[in-house]
Amino acid sequence: MKKFLLLAAMAAVSVTMNAQEDFTPEAYKFSQRAVGEKLIMQHVDAQWNTPPMSSAAIEAEAPEGGFVTLNNNSDVNNGMNATCIVDLGGNVGHVLAITGASMEGLNAAYAAAGLGAVKNEPEAGIGAMQINMYTDPSTTPAAAIVQSDIVVNAWATTTAPDQVVWANYYHMTAANDVTPREANNWSGNSLMITDFCKYDEEGDLEVDDDENAIYDPTRWLRLTTLIKTLAKDSEDWNYSNAVKAKLWTGGSFGNVVLFIKELTFKTTEYTPESEEFTSQTNHKRTYEVWNPDPDNVADAIKTVQTAAKFDVRNGQFASLENAEVFTLDGKRVLAGTKGQLAPGAYIAKIKGVSVKFVVK
Repeated sequence: MKKFLLLAAMAAVSVTMNAQEDFTPEAYKFSQRAVGEKLIMQHVDAQWNTPPMSSAAIEAEAPEGGFVTLNNNSDVNNGMNATCIVDLGGNVGHVLAITGASMEGLNAAYAAAGLGAVKNEPEAGIGAMQINMYTDPSTTPAAAIVQSDIVVNAWATTTAPDQVVWANYYHMTAANDVTPREANNWSGNSLMITDFCKYDEEGDLEVDDDENAIYDPTRWLRLTTLIKTLAKDSEDWNYSNAVKAKLWTGGSFGNVVLFIKELTFKTTEYTPESEEFTSQTNHKRTYEVWNPDPDNVADAIKTVQTAAKFDVRNGQFASLENAEVFTLDGKRVLAGTKGQLAPGAYIAKIKGVSVKFVVK
């Protein structure tokens, strides 16, 4: 009897997993994006708890999904320039880096982890960010329980136990539903730098000779959340069933570099009555081991430095360094530090590093 129940339970899990359909926007498939691409931000959000916009508004801003807004900072270009797709090598691959810190001391951190030294140190990024990452309303299932996963690692200039990586992370719907429940009231959703430090077999934090925690670049955290999407109740329904993932770095992000390996959205077979959904009070936390390559990280740092040296506003390209800009088929369209570009995808070459970017 026990064997039968075990097999039945395994079959049920298999059905649920096999039934999952990934509706992650292309913008968040960081592993497939080119090194040097930025997290394009098309709009400035209003307030901290502003609910997701209507489907029409989202589609007008980002017809291909992956709608990203920035609030608590009116300069979208500052936010964009703090982000960059980098290749960390090893079995980590391409990730989104959000640079708050200058990475001074990263060499010693990688050497201490036995991965070798990382050459070069990028310039500082941004002190604080509130970013809102939207699913595509045309592919987000309505009246469903969907699953979101985010996989992250972070490095900071200090491993002090009070060093915050982010102050809060949660999901919202257009009806102002928040998942995990009341997460926007700051109930235990912060990440600390010690979440990415070494622990011994007994689960105790390891420290060096100066009693400082030791950064672990192989320790990655997966947060899994179940979210209830909205149901369209009429033809003139003004709300969107799109989901917004809200990430608030907090005020001390100037010490931090955040690496996001994965941000996914998938369907599930859960119902609103499922215990897995109703009993959820916070993100499910799972630690995973991923091994970066220090040589790739060195190149990644150079790319971050270069990506932060130019802006594109209303098609106007402006670089702090002399640059060459090419179309994807190799035609050079600009050389120097300034120039007007038509909408499209381009590659900027600055100081031997190539960075792909898009003009909307």
